[in-house]
Amino acid sequence: MLGGLLVGATLSASHTSGQTPAGKAEPDTATRLRELEARVAKLEKRLAGSAVVSEEIPFGEVVANLHEERLNRYLRMKIALKADEGVRLEVADAVTRRKAELKSWLLGYLADHSLGEVSGTKSFNRLRDAVRDEFGRRLFPGGQPNPIREVLFEEYFVQ
Repeated sequence: MLGGLLVGATLSASHTSGQTPAGKAEPDTATRLRELEARVAKLEKRLAGSAVVSEEIPFGEVVANLHEERLNRYLRMKIALKADEGVRLEVADAVTRRKAELKSWLLGYLADHSLGEVSGTKSFNRLRDAVRDEFGRRLFPGGQPNPIREVLFEEYFVQ
């Protein structure tokens, strides 16, 4: 794809006189074409190596005050979602479009929890399940199956 565009553009821009401005003879068209194709192949290989497709859908960071008397405790977490492969792009699009709604729900949900309710492995897993279920319900209402397989906490800090 990229090769045809570059080669065509370069060949149409080459000099027709067979001489460069400095008076040196240009390589013949076949040689020039091979050189350009080699350069394009290198570029395509480099681009293909950098195009990493992530299975995770980034949600971002959320910081919420916990339900404590002095309001001096908070939970900060960075979230990513995993969705079924066939609907990953649909889920990513829905998350992007409705991120404010999801974040607003999550802030309220977390603000109802105390320090004890967000500490420990059981609480951690319960919170992941609740977020997965509610995000799925909000993004895909009407009894549709939840395509969000997992909620991942890339960071999880309680202060």
